[in-house]
Amino acid sequence: MKRLNRVRHTINRDRGAAPTHAADVKELIALKSTERGTAVYAVVVLASSVQELDAWTAGEVEHRIVRIDLTAEVQSVAASASKLDAAFSRLGPAPHGHLAHDKEVQAIYEARRAALLDRQQALCSRLVAMRRYLEGLMEIQRELEKIRWIERHGSPDISELVAREGDELAFHSLTAARDMFAANTDRIGHQLLEAAEKLSRDR
Repeated sequence: MKRLNRVRHTINRDRGAAPTHAADVKELIALKSTERGTAVYAVVVLASSVQELDAWTAGEVEHRIVRIDLTAEVQSVAASASKLDAAFSRLGPAPHGHLAHDKEVQAIYEARRAALLDRQQALCSRLVAMRRYLEGLMEIQRELEKIRWIERHGSPDISELVAREGDELAFHSLTAARDMFAANTDRIGHQLLEAAEKLSRDR
């Protein structure tokens, strides 16, 4: 159900409010019950995944992306799959009865079936192409996330620099105070020692 909603969301967002939405979604759901339709459904989900990536609309990487018309692609694949299913239905199962032994009939059937399977393979190739397109976009998405992270964290914040300078000044002040304390301690120690020696001599 989650993916069905995802499909519906994709179509609604791309095509705007139109009375054909429900029919389109029903057609896609019906296609999902067939082998050819599974490929169509996957293309719809892939198209939705493409649109959900920030890289799809981000200005930072716009020069690197060749955008395709996702709605047109989904509609085209759906139409092709629907026609292919209809063609398989018209062809039907292999001839049986006495036609099962007719070489000419069987040859025609196998040729027709082979042609339809070739069409099905072409449909699956479109799915593979869409998957590779998504993978390429995901790579750009990772680069985009890197760019944005560096923009946020690559340079220290001004407040951080001010705080650091404050810490350094405090460090130097404390160090100077410690050195002065050590010097005073040494001076007082020497004075006490001299006083003690003087007292010893006076006795």
